[in-house]
Amino acid sequence: MGTNVMWRLLSVLIMVGSFVFPASSQSIVKEGVEGSYTIKKGDSLWKVAEHFLENPKRWKEIWLANPQIKNPNLLYPGDVVTLLYVDGKPRLTVSSRETEGKPLLTESKRNGVSRTIKMSPKIKATSLDKKTIIVPLSQIARFLSVNRIFKNSSELAKAPYIFSMHNHRIIAGPGDQVYIRGYLFDRPGRYAIIREGKKILDPFTGKVSGVEGIKIADAKLIHLVDGKGVVEVLDARMSVKIGDRLFGADVFVPELEFFPKTPNETVTGKLLAVVGERIKAGKYDSVIISLGAREGLQPGDMLAVQESSLVRDEVTGKNIRLPIKKLGSIMVYRPFERLSYGIVMSSIEDLQVGDDLTNY
Repeated sequence: MGTNVMWRLLSVLIMVGSFVFPASSQSIVKEGVEGSYTIKKGDSLWKVAEHFLENPKRWKEIWLANPQIKNPNLLYPGDVVTLLYVDGKPRLTVSSRETEGKPLLTESKRNGVSRTIKMSPKIKATSLDKKTIIVPLSQIARFLSVNRIFKNSSELAKAPYIFSMHNHRIIAGPGDQVYIRGYLFDRPGRYAIIREGKKILDPFTGKVSGVEGIKIADAKLIHLVDGKGVVEVLDARMSVKIGDRLFGADVFVPELEFFPKTPNETVTGKLLAVVGERIKAGKYDSVIISLGAREGLQPGDMLAVQESSLVRDEVTGKNIRLPIKKLGSIMVYRPFERLSYGIVMSSIEDLQVGDDLTNY
């Protein structure tokens, strides 16, 4: 049977309606799940996968590209994703599309240079207003583009620093010029002004696990001679101050593609901090965790969050291990050597510092 004929026959089945599939012998598909799902604006790829699958991370295993639809590996709001059975095996595919024929390329900039990014069936961090299925980037965009984690204050202190300002000002904003010292950069260009943020502490030892670097502003290096230079502030999230540091803007550009998956290795760790001033984290909050590249973590790795299972018996003084209580899930979006940024994908209650992490 030709490919076109097969897809026409499948289309007839799809038009019957939103029927319910019986329980499959393959546990990958949820029991009694509806056979189709219409993607809505604001949906995430994870949500679509959760609708059909017991384990959303196995999305790739059953994805089937529909040859009757242009660029079938792209998902848009209005697309109908349908569950089919081909040779007795479950498959997910785009069965109909309202937006077929619209441009599927988007322009993005890195270091001020335009580049074209081809969209694919992954969570894309290219723009806040794209129609592609994405994690709600309005919740995490500033962390994806600028913030990073340093090993310690000494690492951050190696960067050029602002030592004075034009007209002897004590703060600066967009359009102002500031003066820097340092030999890290040798040519004009776009940079980021970074300020040392909070120290990230191990909840058990109290030792410093890392230091967060917070972006204050974008800036342009005008000239640099003998380790002293002039920088113009282009825009600012807050006032620039003497002592702030200068880093290359490209240092803070993370991976642009995310697809939820299981870590390659079995890992265990702790939730160390909530980004910002909050002490607890809920859905779509950014957090810092005690796992990083040295544990093999990559962008898109999913971790389960569990309540710490050790509780002190105040009568006997012994630690008692309680049954594990799952609290939610976190997706890693920017790993560093020892720590990582993650985003809370789901939670049944607020997550807090000290919660346990393991493979999802």
